[in-house]
Amino acid sequence: MATPTIEVDLFNPLIQRIFADFEATYLPDGGLEGEERVIKREYIKYAKIPFISALMDRVLSGDWGWGTTQKEVGEELGLERSRVSDALRKGEMSMDTFIAIWFAQHRPHYIFNHVTSDSAIENAMCRSGFIGAARHLAKLVHGRPTLKPGELNELRHELLGALFSNYPLWTLARLGQHERVASDIVEEVCRDNKLGIVPGWYTEEQESETRTLVTELRSSARRAMQFLCRLQDDWEDIYIATSHATETIKLRY
Repeated sequence: MATPTIEVDLFNPLIQRIFADFEATYLPDGGLEGEERVIKREYIKYAKIPFISALMDRVLSGDWGWGTTQKEVGEELGLERSRVSDALRKGEMSMDTFIAIWFAQHRPHYIFNHVTSDSAIENAMCRSGFIGAARHLAKLVHGRPTLKPGELNELRHELLGALFSNYPLWTLARLGQHERVASDIVEEVCRDNKLGIVPGWYTEEQESETRTLVTELRSSARRAMQFLCRLQDDWEDIYIATSHATETIKLRY
C-alpha cells in the first residue's frame, strides 16, 4: 500500500536541529505555525484526489446498476461524459457531480463505505495530502536551484520514505558512494506494485514521465545514486518540516 507519511523520529536531536534550521531560514516570521492554515488547505486539496478517483471507479464497476462505461454513467446521472472522466482520471469532482451521485436512484445508502472501507485508499489519500503539504513548504525555500516543488510525486515520495526508513544504511552508502545500495533502494520501491507509484488518476504525460524515470533509475546504479543524493539534498528538511506540520492532520470517516 501507499506510504501515508514518512517515519521520522521528531524527538531525535539531529532531526530537531534540521527542523529548527529550516524554520529559522525559510519561516522566519511566524515559523511553521504561521503556515498551518495553508498547509491544511493544501493537504485536503490533494488528499481528495484518490478518494474521488476511487469513488468514480466504484460507480463504474457496475455494482450500483448505473452502467460500466463513462457514457452510460453520465447518462444515468445526467452529466456530461467529461465530468465522469475528470473524476476518474484527474480526481476532480464538482459539487454538481457529487450531488448527482448522492441523489441518484438505487445508490447505496452508505455511499462512502464502499470507498473508505479500503485502507489502501485511505493510505493513498494521506500520501497525496502529505505531498501537497510538502509542495507548499517547498515553494517557500529559496537558494536551492535544483528544487522544483512541482516535481514531487508518488515515486519521489516513496523513494524519500525508503531513504528515511534506511537512514543509517543510506548515510554510510552515500559517504562511501556505494551505488549498489542506491540501486537496491530504487529496486525495492519500483518493484512493489502495491505502492501505486503510478496512480490511476495520472495523465498520460505524468504516467509516461514516471515510467521513463523508473526505467532510467533501474537500469543504472550510478544514475540511482545521483538521483537519490539530489532527492535527499532537495527534500530532506522539507519532509521533516512536513512531518511536523501534518502530525495533527488525521483523516476521520
